[in-house]
Amino acid sequence: MKKLLELKNISKTFYSEKGLLFSRGAAKEACKNINMNISSGEIVALVGESGSGKTTLSRIAAGLLSPDSGAVFIEGRALERYSPLQRASKIGIVFQNPSDSLNPVLTGGYMIREALRNRKRLDYQNPPPELSSAESIFAEFSLDFKLASSRPGDMSGGQRQRLAAARSFAMFPSCLVLDEVTSSLDVSTAASIIKLLKRINARYGTAMLFITHNLVLAEIISERMFVMKEGEIVESGSTWEVFGSPRHPYVRELKAAGMLSREEAGASRYAGRESA
Repeated sequence: MKKLLELKNISKTFYSEKGLLFSRGAAKEACKNINMNISSGEIVALVGESGSGKTTLSRIAAGLLSPDSGAVFIEGRALERYSPLQRASKIGIVFQNPSDSLNPVLTGGYMIREALRNRKRLDYQNPPPELSSAESIFAEFSLDFKLASSRPGDMSGGQRQRLAAARSFAMFPSCLVLDEVTSSLDVSTAASIIKLLKRINARYGTAMLFITHNLVLAEIISERMFVMKEGEIVESGSTWEVFGSPRHPYVRELKAAGMLSREEAGASRYAGRESA
Protein backbone atom coordinates (compact mmCIF):
# COMPACT_ATOMS: atom_id res chain seq x y z
CA MET A 1 0.00 0.00 0.00
CA LYS A 2 1.08 3.56 -0.69
CA LYS A 3 2.34 5.57 2.29
CA LEU A 4 -0.11 8.37 3.05
CA LEU A 5 0.94 9.95 6.34
CA GLU A 6 4.56 9.92 7.54
CA LEU A 7 5.96 11.27 10.79
CA LYS A 8 9.74 11.45 10.68
CA ASN A 9 11.93 12.00 13.75
CA ILE A 10 9.27 13.97 15.61
CA SER A 11 10.36 15.52 18.91
CA LYS A 12 8.50 17.99 21.11
CA THR A 13 9.43 19.39 24.52
CA PHE A 14 7.27 21.54 26.79
CA TYR A 15 8.60 23.78 29.54
CA SER A 16 6.86 24.92 32.68
CA GLU A 17 6.92 28.68 33.33
CA LYS A 18 9.17 29.82 36.12
CA GLY A 19 9.61 33.16 37.84
CA LEU A 20 8.28 36.63 37.13
CA LEU A 21 10.00 36.82 33.76
CA PHE A 22 8.54 33.47 32.69
CA SER A 23 11.93 31.88 32.27
CA ARG A 24 11.99 28.25 31.29
CA GLY A 25 11.26 25.82 34.06
CA ALA A 26 11.24 22.05 34.09
CA ALA A 27 11.28 20.33 30.70
CA LYS A 28 8.96 17.52 29.68
CA GLU A 29 9.70 15.61 26.51
CA ALA A 30 6.26 14.80 25.13
CA CYS A 31 7.63 13.17 21.95
CA LYS A 32 11.11 11.74 21.53
CA ASN A 33 12.32 11.14 17.97
CA ILE A 34 9.15 9.35 16.84
CA ASN A 35 8.78 7.71 13.44
CA MET A 36 5.41 6.47 12.22
CA ASN A 37 3.62 5.96 8.93
CA ILE A 38 0.10 5.15 7.80
CA SER A 39 -0.73 3.76 4.38
CA SER A 40 -3.77 4.63 2.29
CA GLY A 41 -6.91 2.93 3.62
CA GLU A 42 -5.21 1.63 6.76
CA ILE A 43 -6.39 1.89 10.37
CA VAL A 44 -3.49 2.29 12.79
CA ALA A 45 -3.86 2.51 16.58
CA LEU A 46 -1.70 4.59 18.89
CA VAL A 47 -2.03 3.29 22.45
CA GLY A 48 -0.76 4.89 25.65
CA GLU A 49 -1.75 5.91 29.12
CA SER A 50 -2.59 9.50 30.08
CA GLY A 51 0.50 11.69 29.79
CA SER A 52 2.31 9.37 27.40
CA GLY A 53 2.42 12.03 24.68
CA LYS A 54 -0.11 10.54 22.27
CA THR A 55 -2.35 13.63 22.16
CA THR A 56 0.66 15.85 21.47
CA LEU A 57 1.63 13.52 18.63
CA SER A 58 -1.91 13.56 17.24
CA ARG A 59 -1.93 17.36 17.12
CA ILE A 60 1.43 17.40 15.38
CA ALA A 61 0.17 14.82 12.86
CA ALA A 62 -2.86 17.01 12.08
CA GLY A 63 -0.78 20.18 11.76
CA LEU A 64 -2.23 21.86 14.85
CA LEU A 65 1.10 21.85 16.67
CA SER A 66 4.62 22.27 15.32
CA PRO A 67 7.34 19.83 16.35
CA ASP A 68 10.66 21.08 17.70
CA SER A 69 12.38 18.81 15.21
CA GLY A 70 11.33 16.37 12.55
CA ALA A 71 8.61 16.73 9.93
CA VAL A 72 5.18 15.47 8.91
CA PHE A 73 4.52 14.43 5.33
CA ILE A 74 1.25 13.63 3.66
CA GLU A 75 1.25 12.11 0.20
CA GLY A 76 5.00 12.74 0.13
CA ARG A 77 4.72 16.49 0.69
CA ALA A 78 5.63 18.35 3.88
CA LEU A 79 2.46 19.26 5.77
CA GLU A 80 3.46 22.90 6.23
CA ARG A 81 3.51 23.34 2.44
CA TYR A 82 -0.26 22.93 2.32
CA SER A 83 -2.58 25.87 2.98
CA PRO A 84 -4.93 25.45 5.98
CA LEU A 85 -7.81 24.62 3.62
CA GLN A 86 -5.72 22.12 1.66
CA ARG A 87 -4.56 20.56 4.92
CA ALA A 88 -8.15 20.07 6.08
CA SER A 89 -8.86 18.21 2.85
CA LYS A 90 -5.89 15.91 3.44
CA ILE A 91 -6.10 15.20 7.16
CA GLY A 92 -8.92 15.81 9.63
CA ILE A 93 -8.99 15.45 13.40
CA VAL A 94 -11.78 14.49 15.80
CA PHE A 95 -11.20 15.32 19.45
CA GLN A 96 -12.05 13.48 22.64
CA ASN A 97 -14.66 15.98 23.81
CA PRO A 98 -16.89 17.31 21.00
CA SER A 99 -18.35 19.91 23.36
CA ASP A 100 -14.96 21.65 23.29
CA SER A 101 -14.50 21.46 19.52
CA LEU A 102 -18.01 22.23 18.24
CA ASN A 103 -19.19 25.84 18.18
CA PRO A 104 -22.12 25.95 20.64
CA VAL A 105 -24.00 28.68 18.77
CA LEU A 106 -23.99 27.03 15.34
CA THR A 107 -26.42 24.35 14.22
CA GLY A 108 -25.24 20.97 13.04
CA GLY A 109 -26.50 21.66 9.54
CA TYR A 110 -24.59 24.94 9.32
CA MET A 111 -21.33 23.26 10.34
CA ILE A 112 -21.63 20.55 7.69
CA ARG A 113 -22.70 22.99 4.95
CA GLU A 114 -19.76 25.26 5.83
CA ALA A 115 -17.37 22.31 5.43
CA LEU A 116 -18.99 21.42 2.09
CA ARG A 117 -18.60 25.01 0.89
CA ASN A 118 -14.92 24.94 1.81
CA ARG A 119 -14.48 21.62 0.03
CA LYS A 120 -15.92 23.04 -3.20
CA ARG A 121 -13.23 25.74 -3.16
CA LEU A 122 -10.65 23.03 -3.89
CA ASP A 123 -10.81 22.14 -7.56
CA TYR A 124 -8.88 18.88 -7.08
CA GLN A 125 -11.41 17.41 -4.66
CA ASN A 126 -13.57 14.72 -6.21
CA PRO A 127 -15.66 13.13 -3.45
CA PRO A 128 -18.36 10.57 -4.18
CA PRO A 129 -21.65 12.13 -5.33
CA GLU A 130 -23.48 10.56 -2.38
CA LEU A 131 -21.52 12.90 -0.08
CA SER A 132 -22.52 16.10 -1.85
CA SER A 133 -25.13 17.39 0.60
CA ALA A 134 -25.53 17.95 4.32
CA GLU A 135 -28.42 15.51 4.35
CA SER A 136 -26.29 12.74 2.82
CA ILE A 137 -23.45 13.41 5.29
CA PHE A 138 -25.90 13.18 8.19
CA ALA A 139 -27.23 9.89 6.83
CA GLU A 140 -23.70 8.49 6.40
CA PHE A 141 -23.02 9.14 10.08
CA SER A 142 -26.38 7.76 11.23
CA LEU A 143 -27.64 11.17 12.33
CA ASP A 144 -31.32 12.08 12.00
CA PHE A 145 -31.47 15.09 9.65
CA LYS A 146 -33.86 16.75 12.09
CA LEU A 147 -30.71 17.45 14.12
CA ALA A 148 -29.50 19.76 11.36
CA SER A 149 -31.44 22.57 13.04
CA SER A 150 -30.14 21.69 16.51
CA ARG A 151 -27.14 23.08 18.34
CA PRO A 152 -24.57 20.80 20.04
CA GLY A 153 -25.99 21.50 23.48
CA ASP A 154 -29.31 19.98 22.42
CA MET A 155 -27.68 16.71 21.33
CA SER A 156 -26.59 13.61 23.24
CA GLY A 157 -22.90 12.81 23.71
CA GLY A 158 -22.99 10.21 20.97
CA GLN A 159 -24.75 12.57 18.55
CA ARG A 160 -22.21 15.30 19.23
CA GLN A 161 -19.34 12.90 18.55
CA ARG A 162 -20.94 11.75 15.31
CA LEU A 163 -21.42 15.38 14.27
CA ALA A 164 -17.78 16.18 15.05
CA ALA A 165 -16.65 13.24 12.94
CA ALA A 166 -19.07 14.17 10.14
CA ARG A 167 -17.80 17.75 10.09
CA SER A 168 -14.19 16.58 9.61
CA PHE A 169 -15.22 13.96 7.09
CA ALA A 170 -17.26 16.45 5.04
CA MET A 171 -13.95 17.77 3.71
CA PHE A 172 -13.36 14.19 2.49
CA PRO A 173 -9.82 13.95 3.89
CA SER A 174 -7.48 11.09 3.02
CA CYS A 175 -6.85 10.48 6.73
CA LEU A 176 -8.71 11.04 9.99
CA VAL A 177 -6.97 11.41 13.35
CA LEU A 178 -9.30 10.17 16.09
CA ASP A 179 -8.16 11.26 19.55
CA GLU A 180 -9.87 9.18 22.28
CA VAL A 181 -13.20 9.57 20.49
CA THR A 182 -14.93 6.83 22.50
CA SER A 183 -13.48 7.41 25.97
CA SER A 184 -16.35 9.60 27.26
CA LEU A 185 -19.13 7.42 25.82
CA ASP A 186 -21.01 4.48 27.29
CA VAL A 187 -20.18 1.00 26.02
CA SER A 188 -22.99 0.60 23.47
CA THR A 189 -22.52 4.12 22.07
CA ALA A 190 -18.77 3.59 21.83
CA ALA A 191 -19.39 0.33 19.98
CA SER A 192 -21.66 2.08 17.47
CA ILE A 193 -18.97 4.73 16.85
CA ILE A 194 -16.35 2.03 16.26
CA LYS A 195 -18.66 0.24 13.85
CA LEU A 196 -19.30 3.53 12.05
CA LEU A 197 -15.58 4.25 11.68
CA LYS A 198 -14.88 0.78 10.32
CA ARG A 199 -17.70 1.21 7.80
CA ILE A 200 -16.36 4.60 6.64
CA ASN A 201 -12.90 3.08 6.28
CA ALA A 202 -14.19 0.13 4.26
CA ARG A 203 -16.49 2.17 2.04
CA TYR A 204 -14.29 5.15 1.24
CA GLY A 205 -10.77 3.95 1.97
CA THR A 206 -10.23 6.68 4.57
CA ALA A 207 -7.05 6.02 6.53
CA MET A 208 -7.33 6.48 10.29
CA LEU A 209 -5.05 7.04 13.26
CA PHE A 210 -7.09 5.77 16.21
CA ILE A 211 -5.70 7.03 19.51
CA THR A 212 -6.75 5.32 22.71
CA HIS A 213 -5.60 4.36 26.20
CA ASN A 214 -7.32 1.00 25.83
CA LEU A 215 -5.35 -1.87 24.29
CA VAL A 216 -8.48 -3.96 23.73
CA LEU A 217 -10.27 -1.24 21.75
CA ALA A 218 -7.14 -0.85 19.65
CA GLU A 219 -7.17 -4.59 18.99
CA ILE A 220 -10.79 -4.40 17.82
CA ILE A 221 -10.36 -1.64 15.25
CA SER A 222 -6.76 -1.54 14.01
CA GLU A 223 -4.53 -3.44 11.61
CA ARG A 224 -1.28 -2.11 13.06
CA MET A 225 -0.47 -0.72 16.47
CA PHE A 226 2.04 1.61 18.10
CA VAL A 227 2.39 1.69 21.89
CA MET A 228 3.66 4.91 23.47
CA LYS A 229 5.17 5.46 26.91
CA GLU A 230 6.76 8.64 28.28
CA GLY A 231 7.07 10.18 24.83
CA GLU A 232 8.57 7.16 23.10
CA ILE A 233 7.24 4.36 20.91
CA VAL A 234 8.14 1.25 22.90
CA GLU A 235 6.56 -1.32 20.59
CA SER A 236 4.98 -1.46 17.15
CA GLY A 237 3.86 -4.02 14.62
CA SER A 238 0.76 -5.73 13.38
CA THR A 239 -2.08 -5.68 15.89
CA TRP A 240 -2.01 -9.46 15.98
CA GLU A 241 1.69 -9.45 16.92
CA VAL A 242 1.54 -6.67 19.51
CA PHE A 243 -1.64 -7.84 21.17
CA GLY A 244 -0.94 -11.55 20.86
CA SER A 245 2.75 -11.70 21.81
CA PRO A 246 3.93 -8.38 23.27
CA ARG A 247 7.70 -8.06 23.66
CA HIS A 248 8.06 -4.96 25.84
CA PRO A 249 7.38 -5.37 29.60
CA TYR A 250 5.15 -2.28 29.60
CA VAL A 251 2.94 -3.71 26.85
CA ARG A 252 2.72 -7.02 28.69
CA GLU A 253 1.54 -5.08 31.75
CA LEU A 254 -1.11 -3.31 29.69
CA LYS A 255 -2.39 -6.58 28.32
CA ALA A 256 -2.48 -8.17 31.78
CA ALA A 257 -4.40 -5.15 33.11
CA GLY A 258 -6.89 -5.25 30.23
CA MET A 259 -5.81 -1.65 29.48
CA LEU A 260 -7.64 -0.46 31.43
CA SER A 261 -10.72 -2.60 31.84
CA ARG A 262 -12.67 -5.13 29.85
CA GLU A 263 -15.84 -3.32 30.90
CA GLU A 264 -14.82 -0.24 28.93
CA ALA A 265 -13.72 -2.43 26.07
CA GLY A 266 -17.07 -4.20 26.13
CA ALA A 267 -17.60 -2.64 22.72
CA SER A 268 -16.19 -5.90 21.37
CA ARG A 269 -19.46 -7.57 22.35
CA TYR A 270 -21.51 -5.04 20.42
CA ALA A 271 -19.30 -4.01 17.49
CA GLY A 272 -20.88 -6.54 15.14
CA ARG A 273 -24.43 -5.53 15.99
CA GLU A 274 -26.58 -2.68 14.83
CA SER A 275 -26.86 0.07 17.45
CA ALA A 276 -29.67 2.52 17.84
